[in-house]
Amino acid sequence: MRLIVGQQSGLAQAVRSWLVLFVLCLYSFCAHAQDSTSPKGEEVYQQGLGYLARSDIFQAKLLMEKAVELNPNNAGAWLDLSLIHCQLGDVDRANQIWDEIEARFSPPLSLRAVINQGRSRGCLQESAMREVELEVARGHTSNMNQGVSSLSLELPSAVGPVPVQLLPQYGKTPDAYTQISGALRLASPGAGANAQLSFQQRDNDQLKSLNVLSVGLDTSIPQHTEFGRLDWGAGLAQATLGGAPFQRSTRLRLGLRPRAQPLPGWDLILGVAASQVDYTAYANMSARPRDLQLSLSREWVGSRLEVYAQHSTDSAKETRPGGDKSGNRLGFNLLQVMGMLRDKSVFFKLAWDAQSWRGSQAYSPGLIDEARNQLISTTSVALLLPQSKTELWSLEARHQRNQENVKLFEYEARSLQLSYRKTWGY
Repeated sequence: MRLIVGQQSGLAQAVRSWLVLFVLCLYSFCAHAQDSTSPKGEEVYQQGLGYLARSDIFQAKLLMEKAVELNPNNAGAWLDLSLIHCQLGDVDRANQIWDEIEARFSPPLSLRAVINQGRSRGCLQESAMREVELEVARGHTSNMNQGVSSLSLELPSAVGPVPVQLLPQYGKTPDAYTQISGALRLASPGAGANAQLSFQQRDNDQLKSLNVLSVGLDTSIPQHTEFGRLDWGAGLAQATLGGAPFQRSTRLRLGLRPRAQPLPGWDLILGVAASQVDYTAYANMSARPRDLQLSLSREWVGSRLEVYAQHSTDSAKETRPGGDKSGNRLGFNLLQVMGMLRDKSVFFKLAWDAQSWRGSQAYSPGLIDEARNQLISTTSVALLLPQSKTELWSLEARHQRNQENVKLFEYEARSLQLSYRKTWGY
């Protein structure tokens, strides 16, 4: 019991310290937004164009609406907003905006041709959107094998703590790695189905037995209703470890973005998800997590903040050590424009994520006579240097710590990674 209480105290301290950092960062980027001398409407408009380039049409719509609110004379924002409504199938609203553009801005013949083309086709795209993304990264981690910090530790048992001396291979092992990731994204005409086929391969310099290759297929279908937008999704994934089959998973999810947002200026999304995770070499380790999710996001001039929370339950097979478990997740992502370099914006990213798990029964009766109580926290900071709309350099530092009452499973790792990403659309 003493260890469990101490674990909760560690969680409270971690949350308090990161709340302080979060508030300071929030104050910093809000002050930056207020002091900016750039025209706000233009800044928001450029952010909207960025989301359009990434095919995030719903976020682009929010920003374009904000851009025309801040600057009603931005004809480009009005035109992009009309095309977004067109793509979403809101033909009436698209036609209203086109009428207003023609009445207020007297557009040139080239823009009139775009408008007339949209009207004549009833807002239908001729072809699907396709995008290919490739990322190459080089990194180093202080603990590739998630080894324990100390080889001398104690295991909880019914008769009290039992001293244990682990072999050297269970300690920390640093290593460098090369990682290649790729994705093919497809979006059907209009606001229809989306699909993504992705892969990631990590090749370690020394620990070849921990090389990872994963592939995944994810699909989603948006549905517009009177109470908001529903996003139905499904995914499949397969992973190998050291060249051998290791894990496969399936996932179903449903997200809701309410039409009536409760907090002005914030974008609320609610979600539920159900997964099945199987381990090829460990049949008794299969998991069936069920998640309830909530996320809030907001755009400022030059800044974006996302805060999220999740509650999870995981039903286990009868033979899985520790039985069923439940936990909570909390985190945030902050993206902030830091300045300009060669006429390109330089971004700073700060992210923090904490996931807790509590087992329902002793992990291994007779050997480990306590239920596991786990807290995994990850902090990352990154500098993002876009070279163009389709090229991005990123330098990221990451710290991950797994705290447990059963010290056998505790680990800590620090990593540094440099990556280059290129996107092609066709």
